[in-house]
Amino acid sequence: YQRKYQFRDKERIERITGVEFPDFKVISYKAEERDIRGEYTDNMEIEFKDTLSSAFYHTLDSMIATNETDWSKSENYYFSKIWGNGLPAPEGEDSEEDMFFNISFKKNSNRAKISYGVW
Repeated sequence: YQRKYQFRDKERIERITGVEFPDFKVISYKAEERDIRGEYTDNMEIEFKDTLSSAFYHTLDSMIATNETDWSKSENYYFSKIWGNGLPAPEGEDSEEDMFFNISFKKNSNRAKISYGVW
């Protein structure tokens, strides 16, 4: 139950990614099986209530240009962060948890894919 709702909080996602997102709703969720070591990956697809603005993309492009961010861009915009097991956690997250969080979306799409879990 907690896994399903772990990353549905917009403010938590903003804190981890460092960018402000419009409100969104979850349109699909799939939980993977937890393995014997406790590792798992969950997948969500979200839909933004408002279109991502050109200022939003400009912010991401500026961050990516610094090469000092967990954001990247190829065909999609992509954010990937892992923490725990000696790696620092984002502000507000627990460094003792071995977690990962990824989000990706195409420019001008109103949907994004999120995957997260324990590694």
